[in-house]
Amino acid sequence: MISIIIPTFQEEGNIGRLISYLKKEAAHQAILEIIVVDGKSSDNTVEEAQAASARVILAAKKGRASQMNEGAGQAK
Repeated sequence: MISIIIPTFQEEGNIGRLISYLKKEAAHQAILEIIVVDGKSSDNTVEEAQAASARVILAAKKGRASQMNEGAGQAK
């Protein structure tokens, strides 16, 4: 099984399309979950990711490495 972890910051308008694409491809792969770890975006990144049915985590600390580690720590 595969968990996809996506660190985000200000990705409104993009994240929903990416998640939709990944879910479409997941039908052919062993993808277990899509986790979006947001770095305190002030736009609608979180809402867009939630609407696309991704699991959303609000990062305690902004930064790609921190967000990836936080997502990995919560991945199944």
